[in-house]
Amino acid sequence: MVFVDDAHLLDNGSAILLHQLALTRAATVLATVRSGEPAPDPVVALWKDGPAERIEIGILDDAAIEELLVSVLRGPVDAASVRQLVDRSRGSPMFLRELVTGALESGALVDEGGIWRLQGALRPTARLVKLVALRLGDLPGSERAVLELLTLGEPLGQAALGQLSDPDAVDAVESKGLITSRVDGRRVQVWLAHPVYGDVVRLGISARAPAFGPGPLGQVARTNMRRDGKVKPSPVRKGAAYSSTWERTASRSSSGSVFMITASGPAISVFSSQYRWKLG
Repeated sequence: MVFVDDAHLLDNGSAILLHQLALTRAATVLATVRSGEPAPDPVVALWKDGPAERIEIGILDDAAIEELLVSVLRGPVDAASVRQLVDRSRGSPMFLRELVTGALESGALVDEGGIWRLQGALRPTARLVKLVALRLGDLPGSERAVLELLTLGEPLGQAALGQLSDPDAVDAVESKGLITSRVDGRRVQVWLAHPVYGDVVRLGISARAPAFGPGPLGQVARTNMRRDGKVKPSPVRKGAAYSSTWERTASRSSSGSVFMITASGPAISVFSSQYRWKLG
């Protein structure tokens, strides 16, 4: 068997070799491709023209996440901890794995009398940070700025975000599935598409905050700095009050991006040239 993770990243020569292995049945090929990412033509041909079968892996529902946690941890998980992991992973198997791995390594997830509980904050692992960097590493600065602003201030009113950043960049990151908008009463609020994006971006903000200028981004970054030099999570439970502050700030000026943002898409496509995999 030949297993290739992230086959969309293969160079053309390697992709041709993979296609030939599957086409001639010289080996069983199992490969993964991240949804929404361009792939070399020979990789696309695996499922488009045969010989492989493409299987879409969607997000996990709440019950599936709890079942998976119990299976992996070999014991029950208390309801509050399951809820935190459900909310933070948003059903992404990859994000869930990295969040659980990080919680175990940091001691935030512990076994108390046979029941697993979260006793500390969920933080992205180094591997997750790298995966997110791969997803967003080539974003233009104007699009990065949109995610940086949302990391510090989500939810933001649509009008405020348009004033604080480039409206075309807002449209671009929304089309890429990196942000989402929701109607809240008579207002349209904009959020990051996934909480993990904010977790990773916040790491960069903490490291680069001393370099911020006097503009709105710098002002809000310094306002959200803790004494230990790290950035506070955005107060999503106080969206209306927080957004009103950004509305006032937005009327003054707009500042550019000064740091890198990283994130990663949740879904993966799996295809096998000889076996039909039953998932679930």
